[in-house]
Amino acid sequence: MVRTAEFLRACLRQFSVMQRRHHAVRRYLLKNYGDIAKAFKCKTNPRTAPAAPYPVWVCWWQGAEAMPPLVRACYNSLLRSAGTHPVHLLTGANYQEFIDLPDFILEKFKKGIITPTHLSDILRMGLLYKHGGFWLDATVLVTAPLPDFAGQELFTLKRAPDNQYVAQGRWSAYLFYLNRGNLLADFLNTLFAEYWRRESDLCNFFLIDYCIALAYDFIPAVKELLDAVPRSNPQIYALRKKLAAAYAEPFYQELVAQNVFHKLTYKADFPERTADGARTFYGQLLKTYL
Repeated sequence: MVRTAEFLRACLRQFSVMQRRHHAVRRYLLKNYGDIAKAFKCKTNPRTAPAAPYPVWVCWWQGAEAMPPLVRACYNSLLRSAGTHPVHLLTGANYQEFIDLPDFILEKFKKGIITPTHLSDILRMGLLYKHGGFWLDATVLVTAPLPDFAGQELFTLKRAPDNQYVAQGRWSAYLFYLNRGNLLADFLNTLFAEYWRRESDLCNFFLIDYCIALAYDFIPAVKELLDAVPRSNPQIYALRKKLAAAYAEPFYQELVAQNVFHKLTYKADFPERTADGARTFYGQLLKTYL
């Protein structure tokens, strides 16, 4: 009982630390960039649409040849599921074909002030604002044809509320469909540009989520768009938790019946076989998609 009480107190302390961090970042952004949110407060979302079929955007800065095996498997799964949707792989060699970035952002990227991860945040919203379409991070496995977003202005993965993270389950920055000229993308492009024009430090790794939260709290049209998204893909992380386990066909079939998208990670070493020689989920994915 004592250990349980100590554990609960530790969890509460950790939760308190995270909440204080969340509030500190929010206060900083509101104090320094609240004027941008105020300028967007009364704007409405334009009802434009991407080209039909909509474009799909994914980024791997070094190019497909440099993808780790799991990332390549995810990319191949997207190509198989895209149907007639054009898939654009953004790289350091070709991104200028689709979007122009300000010189000060490119300069800070070259100096390492802006990381590849955060450059991709800038790219995704710039591309979606200019062209519209569907952005997926390179570590999203796709196991069914891409959805038809006809008539929709915004889609993202919404999950059960989770106060541990600033998004609280209301959106997933690694997967967004936005109509061309979308108000959220417009706001984020404006905020990112001003942030990196002034700043030479990243206030938080999850800057994109804090910026979306700022839009959610202060721009009614953005809140309306995000609130209208239904929950979907309830087991989005289930496959990631199983990558090192022995492959089980019934579990996999049940999982893909409920989820089109599966968020994975390449930042760990997964075996292709278990100690007793059985193929793992990771090994099965490589066998299926490479």
